[in-house]
Amino acid sequence: IETIACIGYWRYDLEHEEMLWSDEMFHIHGIPIADKGPSMGTIMHMYHGDEQAMLGCDVKQLAEQGEPFHFELEFERPNGEVRFVRMRGHLEQSIEGAPLAICGITQDITEEKELRSRAIQLERLDSLGMLAAGIAHEINNPLAYIDGNLELLHEMLGQQFFFGQRNHDVKEILEDV
Repeated sequence: IETIACIGYWRYDLEHEEMLWSDEMFHIHGIPIADKGPSMGTIMHMYHGDEQAMLGCDVKQLAEQGEPFHFELEFERPNGEVRFVRMRGHLEQSIEGAPLAICGITQDITEEKELRSRAIQLERLDSLGMLAAGIAHEINNPLAYIDGNLELLHEMLGQQFFFGQRNHDVKEILEDV
């Protein structure tokens, strides 16, 4: 089920500073499955600067205040592939209320982000197409009027072709215009 939903679970033991990852967490991050998760330093190294600060701050805030967190992050797998995840976490406490661990889930939302990006791109192209159609309509209206008048003028010139000077005068006027 984890693999189908691209969701992995994790638990960070605050006392022993050990990370436990499900198999899907390893898959999401592109690293080989192991008995326990990587160190917090290794995890932080995968995330970019701003994400590192947010992740570190929220983990610390959660441990101190017990406030759950939810955010989306960008990270880089060891092979250089950039991925996007949605992460949720909450504080696990003892019966006495002492913080024991931070637990949570991480969902790979890379495909979702790509689909959203494509949808936005298609919406922009659709808007551009509508704009182009509107501009074409605005240009075609005066052109249709001019075309109609040119056809009428052509018919008139065709009828007056043998009238000599009049035909020449109309041609001069058209050239001036």
